[in-house]
Formats: sequence, structure tokens, C-alpha cells
Amino acid sequence: MLFILISFNPQLQNRTNIKSATGGYGASLLRYRETLKTNNIDVLFCGSSHCYRGFDTRIFNKAGIRSFNFGSSAQTPLNTFYLLKDFASEMQPKKIVLEVYWITLQNKGVESAIDLISNTRTTQNNFIMGMSTHTFDPLKTWIYQKLHRLKFPLDYEELLPSKVDTYIPGGFVETIRDSNKFFIKEIRDKIPLDSFVQLAYIDSIYQYCLTNQIDLILINTPVYELVVMSIPNYIEKMGEIKQFAFERNLQFIDFNSDENYQHGNWNPAIDWYDDTHLTQRGVEKFNNLLIEKYGKLLKD
Repeated sequence: MLFILISFNPQLQNRTNIKSATGGYGASLLRYRETLKTNNIDVLFCGSSHCYRGFDTRIFNKAGIRSFNFGSSAQTPLNTFYLLKDFASEMQPKKIVLEVYWITLQNKGVESAIDLISNTRTTQNNFIMGMSTHTFDPLKTWIYQKLHRLKFPLDYEELLPSKVDTYIPGGFVETIRDSNKFFIKEIRDKIPLDSFVQLAYIDSIYQYCLTNQIDLILINTPVYELVVMSIPNYIEKMGEIKQFAFERNLQFIDFNSDENYQHGNWNPAIDWYDDTHLTQRGVEKFNNLLIEKYGKLLKD
């Protein structure tokens, strides 16, 4: 009874242990609404904040590549897979670019499941997505949203205001952040990367793409080089992704490899606002480099 009473309140009370992210960080609410009006695109970008903050659809559209950014905060391949099952048939992408940030490949996908359940329609697929994290929080969010939407439809929700981020039609989030304070700090040795448990869901995405005649491309977006150097087993773990891609005849583009990174002519003081997220200047440099080197792959 308490759960039902909470669900029919205008706003979720912070004192409960039910989590909701409707209209919150990452602009998933606006992105979801736009997907309902988007179809027949060349490229659908999927992944974490490095995706929705890293691929500026305006730049790709200007280059003749009709695109949409379907990224969301901490989105893992598990989350991507169930998003595709709900929306890809309506959007009809020719290619899917999956951003493969190594941290999300180790995660269960709980944070993203709560975000997506809170900001999209409550479907059987996002229920299964929440259950697949093997934690209880996404399930509670799904039940809460299912009840809450009976009285407060998602169409009437609004995005919470941000002083530093602007949602751009097409799914991209532009930031005015330009702080480089992290460069003042010493980047200490990071712990070794753990098992990439999400590779199984990349395989599920691959199988989905095969069935629906969609080309899948894996991309590792550029981060500050000292971050890569500080991870003891980085090369070994990237080798796992390369082998995974090779066995399935997939293109894996690693912008942190020596070959691609050097072409960027990066300036750490102004191209990142933290150790892994690009400033708008960095985004433009990265996107133009991607189009210059791999534009044919994205268009064909």
C-alpha cells in the first residue's frame, strides 16, 4: 500500500528506497521523445556519456551522414541491446556505432537501466533489461513508473535545467565545460581492468544486427593519454575486444591506439574537461577526424 501511495504522489520522495531519474542528467527524456519521430537514418550512435557527449550529430549531418545519438548515462551493451529491441525497427538505421568504453564493459548496467526505465515507456523489454542486471533496484523503478504513469503521463514530464549542458536535436548533449583542473592533479596508477562481462551483450547486438541487416561498428573514443598509460592491463584488454571483433568480422576503431591518437594532434589543456570526456572543441576535432578517416565506412 505504501508503494502504491508513493507511486501516485506528484514527485518521488527522497526518503524512499525507490530510485527514479525522470527528466534528469543525460537528457534521456528528450532523446526518447525524439526517437518516436526519427526514422530511416544512416547511423545510430549508442553507448555511454562518451557517446551522447562525443558524437555531435550536427557534424555528421553536415557531412551527409544522417544520424541520431542514442547514448545515455553509463549505458552498457546490455542496455543498448534492449533499447534496440524497442526502438531500432522504428528508426531503421543502416549502421549502428557502438561506443565501447571499458568501464561500462565491466558494469552490470544498473544505473543506465534506472535512467532508461524512468525516461522511456515501460515495456516488456525494459522490464527484462532491469531483471537482467540481477539487482532489485531497476525492478522497483519499473513498478513505480508503471503505476506513476497512470496518473502522471511521461508526455508531461520536463527535463531538469542545466547550467552547463544543452540538448541538441539529434540526441547530442553540448557542454560549455572547459575545466582542465584534473591535469593539475597527478593521475595515479589505476587498478587493472576487470572481466568484460558485457562482451556477451555485444554479441547479442551483433546477432540482432545480422538478423536485421544492420552493419555494426565498435568505436573506443579518445581519452587523455595518461589515463590509458596508467591502466596496467589496458593493451591486453583492448586485445580482447580486437579479437572479439575479428572473430565476427567487425570493424573496431580504437582512437586511443597510437595510429589514431597521433592523428588527433590533441591539446590536453583544452580538448578534455575531465580525464575522459571531450570539450566541444575536442568533440569537433574527434568527429571531423572520424569522418576524414572513416567517413566512407559510415556512408557505404
